[in-house]
Amino acid sequence: MTLDTTDKSASVPLIEIVIVTYNRKAELIDQLKLLTHLDYPKEAYSITIINNNSDDDTALAVDDFIQQNSNSRPQIKVLTLHENLGGSGGFSEGIRKAASQNRANYIWLLDDDATPQKNTLKLLVASAEKEAGKCIIGGVILDKSNTKKVTEAGAKVRWWRARQELLFNGESIGDLPSTPFESEYSSAACMLIPMDAAKKLQDFANFFLHFDDVEWCLRAREAGYKTLIEPKAHVAHPTKNKEYRPGIKYYDVRNFLYVSVMHYKVATPYLFIRFFVKAAICSLSHHKRKESQEIFKALLDFTTKTQGKMQ
Repeated sequence: MTLDTTDKSASVPLIEIVIVTYNRKAELIDQLKLLTHLDYPKEAYSITIINNNSDDDTALAVDDFIQQNSNSRPQIKVLTLHENLGGSGGFSEGIRKAASQNRANYIWLLDDDATPQKNTLKLLVASAEKEAGKCIIGGVILDKSNTKKVTEAGAKVRWWRARQELLFNGESIGDLPSTPFESEYSSAACMLIPMDAAKKLQDFANFFLHFDDVEWCLRAREAGYKTLIEPKAHVAHPTKNKEYRPGIKYYDVRNFLYVSVMHYKVATPYLFIRFFVKAAICSLSHHKRKESQEIFKALLDFTTKTQGKMQ
């Protein structure tokens, strides 16, 4: 179902907001309520929801929201997929859809459990326009349980340490620079993409979860689009605990290896051996047996060029 609106004004850049959702209907509805009251002209942005085949009545909840706001702006569109393609597949569908419509100047990617402030979009767009729309603009991700605390403000890829180093992680928002600064990536939880970059780079890598935004930003940099973080543009997001979560280690290992092959191939043999040794060590501990199995499977699937959702 679509919430219709009139033709958009060209007085400000036009924005297509792309949200990927899976079984988070309550968080999504809360987010939609906020997004319909942004400090940005309502006729200048629209929303596309990519429903990753949710089974929690997300589709019904969104339809009800659209019905209740049938005389309001912005326009809301829903694309329901036949299977869960993960964050990477969902954002790829959204980017493809927005690019094919060819109406917006920018695409704003948002996680379904991210909570932007009223001025977040305006600040992102202002930074992008200062760069003549030739760079990716990311926001600062705050800890949703303590919005004075930074979870990340971009990151650097530490190839030889087999991880990404989150910038300003755990620091206060008062410690952030006052002006936009360069980063190797922006989290897809809050990423503003120029339309010409979306058309040129197209889909996220088929990673399902994790490191898809890292790979896309590295690819963007190689194509001439740097990534900047706008320190005043904030999005609150739940912070993941460090306890073992099924599947996450698999995606982290497999996808980091894929990113290294694509962008820093010299480190790939070392990374493969490092992960293999870690899996072997974890296998000696009963408490880390499952983690070990995931790493070994990730290494196997990497060698067989398996992508997408873990099977």
